[in-house]
Amino acid sequence: MNTERATVLEMASTKLDDIDKYLHKEIRYLDELVKKDHEKQSKEFSKFWLQTQQVKGIEDELDDHRMELVKRILTI
Repeated sequence: MNTERATVLEMASTKLDDIDKYLHKEIRYLDELVKKDHEKQSKEFSKFWLQTQQVKGIEDELDDHRMELVKRILTI
């Protein structure tokens, strides 16, 4: 009876270890996916931010040019 119980406990323990290893492997895999996705989003955001700054610079230049033209018109 004790040997049967010990065998069942050993099998359950082995199965539990297998499940634990599998779940940790899956967690590492998902962590890698999240990390890669975060890196991709960070790169995309950096590109987007650069583009918005370039557009802002163009807008400022155009606004300055427009103001110069308005001043010219007012002095004529």
